[in-house]
Amino acid sequence: MSDRDINIRVKVKDDGSVVLETIGDKGEKSFQRVERSSREANNSIGLLSRNVLEMATGFGIAELALDAVRTGMRELREEVTGGFNAVEEFNLSVASMSGFMTTFSKKAADGDLAGAFIEANAYAKALIPTLEIMDAKTIATGKDLKVIAETMMMHGTIMDINNQRQVEGLLNIVNVLKMI
Repeated sequence: MSDRDINIRVKVKDDGSVVLETIGDKGEKSFQRVERSSREANNSIGLLSRNVLEMATGFGIAELALDAVRTGMRELREEVTGGFNAVEEFNLSVASMSGFMTTFSKKAADGDLAGAFIEANAYAKALIPTLEIMDAKTIATGKDLKVIAETMMMHGTIMDINNQRQVEGLLNIVNVLKMI
């Protein structure tokens, strides 16, 4: 017999079934090695399965975190863009109101266009925020208030934004006009 030969003894029962009776020493050792290798492979597969599951969970958590960061960045961008748009709208309103007031200014008619614009710009920088505050207290929009203020200026009426009675009077006029 060579080193590779294994002695196996089987028994055939009366009903025709085969039963393994003995395996020689070499066969027993070989089966033990196969059994040990099978256990090790089974343990490795179990460990691999746990590692893959942990990695999948980690990837899931990482994906959720990445989605949260993306959402946060998108919302931050929208807030910053909204802020820039609000500043731009304010600046355009001030520039528009300043130009409008300069057009109807006596100072500009007398030839001092720069001086008229400087005064009109200072007034517009104070008027626009006042109109925005008034916007919250009336049924009119900020644009409505601006149109009414410009119309009043065309007819020579400039509201004293520091006079509370004038501000409240304008609010009353605006509410009545909006209801009509």
